[in-house]
Amino acid sequence: MSRRGGGPVTVLNVAEKPSVAKSVAGILSRGTFRTREGRSRYNKIFEFDYAINGQPCRMLMTSVIGHLMELEFADRYRKWHSCDPADLYQAPVMKHVPEVILLYVCARLIDLMSHCTCMLLYSSGLLI
Repeated sequence: MSRRGGGPVTVLNVAEKPSVAKSVAGILSRGTFRTREGRSRYNKIFEFDYAINGQPCRMLMTSVIGHLMELEFADRYRKWHSCDPADLYQAPVMKHVPEVILLYVCARLIDLMSHCTCMLLYSSGLLI
């Protein structure tokens, strides 16, 4: 990992939840991270210096807002009196990402990524 022109690279780290972002930043920085506000007061940006394979890096750690997907019942099951509540145990469930969340998260990450060399994603305990 290197940057044209030398100097430290900037790595955007994105965790699934704000608490995970803060914990990972604390561990990797040994508690020396700096905090700044992002576009959302819930998704702060934690900055610290780090080295990956001996390469100096400026790390930006942030998060999305937890689980991005929502579960919904099909239309015929959504109203209070549209079915017997027991039917909901067998009703099909659809997964989707609400458009407003998708647009917000994408805009925020694109803005941060424009200042970075690469991005690491942390999801459900996995580094992607």
